[in-house]
Formats: sequence, structure tokens, C-alpha cells
Amino acid sequence: MAEAFAKVFGEALLSAFLQVLVDRVASKEILDLFPGDKAVVKLLRNLRTVLSSANSLLNDAEEKQITDENVQKWLDELKEVIYDADDLVDKMDGEVLRREGKRRTKFKNILKFFNKKVKIEAEEILHTLTFLVDQKDSLRLREVENKSSSNRLVPSLEASDVYGREADKEAIINLLLSHDASSGNKVSVIRIVGMGGIGKTTLAQLVYKDGRIEEHFELKAWVTVSQDFNVSKITTTICAKLPSEEPGKLEQRDNEEPFELQEKLKKALRGKKFLIILDDVWNNDYDLWDSLKSSFESGASGSKIIVTSRRENVASIMVVVKTHYLSELTDEYCWKLFVKYVCGTNEDLGGSKEEIGRECVKRCKGLPLAIKTLGCLLRSDQHVHKWEGILNVDVWNKQDSKILPSLWLSYRHLPRNLKRCFAYCSIFPRGYKFEREKLILLWMAEGLLQTNDKDARMEEIGEQYVQELLSRSLFQRSGQDESFLLMHDLVHDVAIFVSGEFCFKLDKSINLHKLPSKTRHLSYKNGTYDLNKLEGLCRAERLRTFLALPLSRPNRLLFKKHSVPCHSLLASGRCLRVLSLSRSSIDKLPDSVGNMKHLRYLDLSDSAITKLPDSICTLYSLQTLLLSWCSNLTRLPKKMDRLINLRHLDIEGVPLKEVTLQLSNLKYLQTFPRMVLGPGHSWFKLKEIKELNNLGGVLKISGLENVDEKEAEEANLNDKKYLSYLSLEWSHDHETDSSQREKQILDGLQPYTNLKGLEITFYRGTVFSDWVGDSSFSNMLSICLKNCENCCFLPPLGQLPSLKDLNIDGLNDVVSIGDEFYGTGPSFRSLKQLTLRRMSKWKEWSFSEASTVQEGGIFPCLTQIKLEDCPKLEVGLPGNLPSLEDLSTERCSTMAVLLPGTQQTTTTFFQSLISVSLKNCPALESLLECGSDSKVKSLRLWHCEKLFENRVCWELERRFSSLERLEIAGWEDDSFPDDGLLPTTLKRMEINFCSNLQRLNGSAFQQLTSLEHLQIIYCSKLQCLPEQGLPTSLSRLSIKGCDLLITRCQEDGEDWPKIAQIASVVISK
Repeated sequence: MAEAFAKVFGEALLSAFLQVLVDRVASKEILDLFPGDKAVVKLLRNLRTVLSSANSLLNDAEEKQITDENVQKWLDELKEVIYDADDLVDKMDGEVLRREGKRRTKFKNILKFFNKKVKIEAEEILHTLTFLVDQKDSLRLREVENKSSSNRLVPSLEASDVYGREADKEAIINLLLSHDASSGNKVSVIRIVGMGGIGKTTLAQLVYKDGRIEEHFELKAWVTVSQDFNVSKITTTICAKLPSEEPGKLEQRDNEEPFELQEKLKKALRGKKFLIILDDVWNNDYDLWDSLKSSFESGASGSKIIVTSRRENVASIMVVVKTHYLSELTDEYCWKLFVKYVCGTNEDLGGSKEEIGRECVKRCKGLPLAIKTLGCLLRSDQHVHKWEGILNVDVWNKQDSKILPSLWLSYRHLPRNLKRCFAYCSIFPRGYKFEREKLILLWMAEGLLQTNDKDARMEEIGEQYVQELLSRSLFQRSGQDESFLLMHDLVHDVAIFVSGEFCFKLDKSINLHKLPSKTRHLSYKNGTYDLNKLEGLCRAERLRTFLALPLSRPNRLLFKKHSVPCHSLLASGRCLRVLSLSRSSIDKLPDSVGNMKHLRYLDLSDSAITKLPDSICTLYSLQTLLLSWCSNLTRLPKKMDRLINLRHLDIEGVPLKEVTLQLSNLKYLQTFPRMVLGPGHSWFKLKEIKELNNLGGVLKISGLENVDEKEAEEANLNDKKYLSYLSLEWSHDHETDSSQREKQILDGLQPYTNLKGLEITFYRGTVFSDWVGDSSFSNMLSICLKNCENCCFLPPLGQLPSLKDLNIDGLNDVVSIGDEFYGTGPSFRSLKQLTLRRMSKWKEWSFSEASTVQEGGIFPCLTQIKLEDCPKLEVGLPGNLPSLEDLSTERCSTMAVLLPGTQQTTTTFFQSLISVSLKNCPALESLLECGSDSKVKSLRLWHCEKLFENRVCWELERRFSSLERLEIAGWEDDSFPDDGLLPTTLKRMEINFCSNLQRLNGSAFQQLTSLEHLQIIYCSKLQCLPEQGLPTSLSRLSIKGCDLLITRCQEDGEDWPKIAQIASVVISK
């Protein structure tokens, strides 16, 4: 069954592939290659016609090939010829680019040779295609249009069959029972979003049947929507399920108009609090939802609609109270569900069957539907050898067909352009986290990004594809870092099914001599395969992708450079679109790389390459060239500006000695992360990027000491609206004789206001340009000002409404920070992280009283502040920081207090504070006053001599009533702690680097009844543990570098009885 479904998946992919070819093969750009050659033009138009005919047969073939082996064979042959046709079209596209590039130099007439070659290949393809299409009658294939999906059945549900959804259920019910008066809308929507098979419908049913819901809502209705989002049908279904005082009144009459149905529903719902479940919704058409919305507006306030979907943006027109993302089941609940379906009860399996069963359950990856089908399968045969056989087969073969329709549905209803992009991801290993930007570049290189908008950026189209796959739960975000994505294993299996033998992954278990000749895409992970065995690649003579993983730069300690037999690869790689040799030991590319005319993506990053051949400049189709961190590469080919299609060039970390590349000729260049300016003509010049207004992403410009005011303006950064991050760097040893000139240069480098990140380093002006901190930069998220040693004042960064992360480092001439930094009006509305370090002259915060007393304080959203190496700062904090969670000060030698005098005793400040770290602040006299409701859980006090002297004023039990962790370092007395000094809430305590400490106060330790972990490090004079022993609550003791204690704490030592009962004791020198 799995093999049959794999075929179905594959042919849907083929349909998407074919349609793209139909659109491309006789396009105007291609036909213009053959002026006067009517024979070739006619041939290509005939090819388009036959391709279209083959495409119309696919839908019928998809149905029949499951039971008809001849149809299966026909489809396999069709796949082969379609790939050949795509290679031909790609060759013609490459010729278009080649001729455009040759206009710059002498152009020799080679039309006849090219036309003849195209004609031969096109005739062969046309002959094969015609032969296949002519078989339609013998195979009984009909031309069938794309079918819409039928409604799915909602399974019946027993509450006892559901595990691990209680918390989800309660969360949804709480949302349903809440009034939401603040939204101002009568009806609101709760979305339950998750991948197919995860249990969205099951959760909605649990909620729907709950007794509290029955009592809360006057009316309830459930509608299974699926793909056919028909407003009239949905309205009719709801009407049919609602009670009516007049029987038959809500039933639909023949030819009843949609607006009449809506009026019926409005009357039925008027003044009543209702709950409607719209299950399995796919459509997000604004007009359709707007039409449906009007029917619900007559309901009472507090009415709710639950929408279950695989797409997170459905019902966006409605007022969405919450989107509830349904996650996979935990291992515990997975096992309970599995046992329920295997045994019919909750009894344990025991023995070898339990061991096999648990391994099978792991492979279901928390998907309830996968576990259910697996459990039913194993229940049908209880013999152990049967279970072992199921465990050991390929992952798709151990899945019952019941899970495949749900995954099939997610794939089947993708737009055709997305199907090929989704299938391409089978080239990644299971569980692999891939970088979204690199994935888009790969899609682009393979020609998978399609649009009818000539002005659209292909990268933006790719991002739309990613967002669509995310919204359908076919992609998942990898934790908090949205730049990385992954696919659930079962979804990845679908991609493998779709791609069939066309995608192949090398690993230690693979024999390359078994590589299918059909393979078009090949990946390998560094360190998992001996690439010297690549001779087997000759079998895949039409390989399109050779990809090294990981795509992003890994920890260099984990990945050594590996050897690649490049000559063998290039000999069989004439059709390559993607070639990745990153982190390889290859030091030279052969000249034959110039024969790879289809190549669009070349990654040599972090390799040992020393020189690029001049022939690389003839790769006119090349879109992406990645050379970052090639530490042996010192020069680029002289004619690289002939790469007219180049969009992405990365030379970050490349020690170029001279540059001959004319960036201005690369009209399509979009990313160029590092631009090094230098003296003379052998370096990049800012004027070269004047017209490159497509530049986007990250741009780091260094060597700005080599430019003047005019050159800065010539960069035209103000027109580069796609830039997201800009770094401006002068040399560290740069000196200037004119501060005004420095400012004028910075003035000329003003970027477009869309910028999200800015870094300015070694700027030598005394003031920043007006644009730095201007409120028009409303998207600015992060700013770093570093080593701008001559600046006396900070710019008005408080005016940036979206700024979240601010790092000010090495501004040694700043003496005071006050209202000029704050700006006018509401300021620092979004700032969450603030770091101020290495400011040798900074003495004070000097905000006016009007600033400090405004609602929310000076930094209303600030959660983290770090103050480091500010030796003259006297008062640590400017005032009330109501959202502060993490406070850290280090090496602020003059700082005596943390708050201004009038605010030191205020207990209403810092209500969110969780962690306080005070290191090497010898003049600090007192702690913060946080009050009885303090949330502080962690306190770190290192080498704060004055504070230690004033410990009688700490009152930790009162100030930090929730304190759980305490670190003390540099304690100068011979005993620690004093009686009553520490709160009884402590769970962990660390005593570090206390060179004078000789004794631990036993009576004080006995008061720490919650202490679980005690760590003592490098207290060389500490003689023994307390006579009274340690708290009985202690479960872990770590001692290191305390020479006098080591002998006493051995099993035969004097202190051993004091610690023998502790579960974990670690003692080391």
C-alpha cells in the first residue's frame, strides 16, 4: 500500500513539473533565440502542445496506476523524458543569458551550431513524448481536469481514547468561557492550528462535548468545511443543526439565494450566545470570510467560533482571540495511547513486546494518528516476530494507509509551484534544521520559484513559499530562531515519497554503486561519507544537485575539511544547477568548471580554495557564489563582472589583497555582506554600489577612513530599501584631523528608513549624525555603537519606537547620559536589552524629573540591563525599571548605590526583577529594596567589599523573599554566614574564591531548611565542614580547590559522617 501511495505522490509532483514546462518551452524569450529558423520554432511549439496533452492525462493516470502496472511503467517513462525536456529548456535559458553577457565583448556567430543541437534534442524528446501520449487509448487514459477534494469523515470520539490533551482542552475552554469585553466585538475566533494527524479535530470534539460548554452556550453547531469553502453550504449546514421553534423554517428551499440563507441564520442566532466549530478549514479568501462573517454578527456578546486548520492565517478577517498551536504528545501519553489501541485496555505489554513497542512509538514522533494506526496494525497480530518485522522495515512501510490520506491531503492541495519546492526538501536528512534563506536560494537555483510578475524579486517569492508551507504546518520553526526551519519526520517521509528515486542522501550505509541512474539531487553530510568513492557518480550523469550539509557555517571544531575528487564530480556534472563543496579541502577548481553552463549555485565557503579559474566567469546562469571564510583565497578573477545574473556574492572573511571586480556591472546583485574599502584603485569603491538598489539583507562596510564626503554620498544607501542590517566601520587606528569631516561622511551614509539593525564602529566624530536615532527609522530593532571614542553625547535613540536591543561600548568621552539620549515624547517604548560597557568617563544618569516620573519609568519595557567597566559611574540605575528581570553590574569601581538617593527606599520598583548580579563593585554599599512581593530568585555578589561590610543591612529574608540561589565570591571574613543573614528559601548556594574563609557557621546553615545544592570552590583556608553538619535537605555537594577539606571529606575522613547521607558528592582538586 505504501508503494502505491508513493506512486500517487510522485505523479502529483510530475503534474506540477509538467505545467511549468508547458509555460516555459515556447516562451517569447526562448523563441527569440531562433529568428528566421521556422523549423525550430515550429518544433518547440509542437513540443509545448504534446507536453500539454501529457499533462491532461496525468490525473487519470494517477488513479489507474495503483492497480495497473502498465500505467505505472508509462508514468516512469514520462518522468524521464520530462526531466530531459526541462534540461533542454534550461539550456536555452542559459543561452539567453550567455548572449546578453557576450554583448560586452566580441560576439561570434554560433547560432547554427546551437540551433542544430537544440533541434536534435527537441526532436528526440518530441518523438518519445508523442509515443507515450499515443498510448493513451491502449491504456484507457482519459483527459481529466483537476478534481476538487471530497469532504472527509470526522471520526467518532470517546474521551477515554484521548491522552495528553487535558491542558490543551482546559486552555481552549477557558478562552471560550471568557467574555473578551475588551475587544469590543460580539463574536471572536479561536484558532486551533497544527499539522495533519496531530489531533485538532479530536481536541475540538473534546471541548464541544464538555458539560461546561453545554451550559455556557445557548446554541452549538459543528461544520466540517475541508477544501470546499462554500458559504451557502456552510450556512445551510449550520441552519440545519440549530433548533427552531418552527419546524422546517431553517431548511433550505430549492433555488434559495445565498442572502436569504444568511438572513435565516441571522434570525436563528439573533440575541443568542452561540458556539460554532468550523473544522478543517483551508481557505482564507477575504471575500468568502467577509460574507460568512456577516451571518454571525447578530449573535449575543461572548459568542465564539472555533476554527481548526493546518494554516495559521485562516479567518484573519475575524477577531481572533487566540491561536492555539497543538504540539506533539509527550512520550508518556504516546505510550498510553499505543497500549490502548494494541490491547484495548490500559494494561502493560511486558517483555520483548514492550521493548519493540516503545521503539515503534518513538518513530511516530508524537503524532496521535500515527500511533493509532500503528497500534491497530500490531493488534491484528500479537506474535513477537511480526512486531520485529514491522520495526525493521522502512519507515513508510510500517505506516498504515490511514495516516497517509491526511498527509496526502496536505500535499495534494498545495499549489503546483509549492509541490516541487516541498519535494526538494527530501534532500535533507530527517530532523535536519535548514536555513530558510539558503533554502530559497536552492529553490531559485533549481528553477522552482515561479511568478508572472516580472518586477517581483524571486527571493520574495521564495519567502512567500516558505510562509505558505509554514502556515500549512508542513514546515515548522526551529525554536525561537526563525531563520531555521525543519520538517516533522512524517512530513519528511511525504517529501521522500514524492521525490522517489530522484533525490538521494549519502551516508555511511550507502553504496554509491547502487545510486539510481534517475538521481537528480544528491546531498551528503560532512564526515558521514568517504567522498573518494564518488566514482559511482558516473551513473547519475544528469545530476542537478550536489549539496554539502550543513548549509550554515557550523562549529569549525566539529567539522574538519574533507577531500572531494572534484574531477570525477565535474566530469559527470554537466547538468548541475547546485554545486556545494563547502568545508572541503579542495584548493583549486579545474578549468572544466566553465563547462557547467546550467550552474546557478556554487558554494565554496570555508574551503581550502586558493584560486578561482577564469573559466568561472563564463557561468552566465550563476546566481549565487558563496566564498565566505576561504582564508587562502586572496584574489578574484578579473572578469567576474561578466556574471550578469549574479544575485548573491559572499566574501565575508576572505583576505583579498586586491580587487578588480566592478560591482557596478552586477545589476542584479542583492546580497553582498562584506565590502572592504581601501586606498588606490585595487579596492572596492563606494560609488560602485550607487545603482545597486536591490542590495538587501546584511551589508558591512569597513575601511571608511579611505573615503571622503562625496564618496559617502555616492554610495546612495538612502535608496537601498531592502537592506535590513548595516555596519559602518572605520579602522581601529584611524585618527582624524577634522571631526566635522567625519560627521559629514556619516551624514552621507544615511540608509533607507526600513533598516532593522545598525552598527557603527571606530567612528571618530564628536557627535553622531542626525539620522542616527531619528524617529523615521521605525523598524529599527537593534543598535550597536562601539569604540566611538571621541563622541561626547549619545544620539536620541529613545525616539526609535521599535528598538529592542541597544549596545553602547567603548564611548569613553561620554560623561553624562540624560534627556538628549531620551529624546522627546514617549521614549524607549520597546527596548528590552541595554548594555553599557567600557565607558571610562561616564559618571551619571542625568534625566530630568519629568522624564523619570512619566508613566512606566524611563525604560518601561526593559527586561535586561548590563553595566560593565564603567569605573566612574556613581549611581547604577536611572530610576524605576518596572519590567526589569535581569540586572548585571561588573567592574564599576566607584558605584556606591544602585538608585538615586530619593528612590533608594522605594519598595514599589523592580516588581519583575528575577536575577541580580553584582560583580567587582567594591564601593557598593546597599542592595535594592524590592519589598515582600519580590520575585528575585538569583543573587550573585562577587568581590563587593563595602557591601559585605554592611551585611547587617541586607535583610535578605525581607528584601528577596523568593530568593532560591545565592553566589558569594571574595568574602573577606574568616567565617560565613552570619546567623540570620540568609533566607530560608535558598535552594542553591555557591561560595567561591574566598581566600580568607576558614569556618562555615553551622547554626546558620541549619536554618537553611530548603537548601539542596551547595558548591564551595577555591576556598583554600577552609578547614572543615560545620560541626552541626549540613542541612538534611541537601542532595548535592560540590567541593573544588579546597585542599584542607579533601582529606577530611574522604570516606574515612573526619567530615565524612557529615556528608555520607548526601545523594551526590563531588570533590576535586
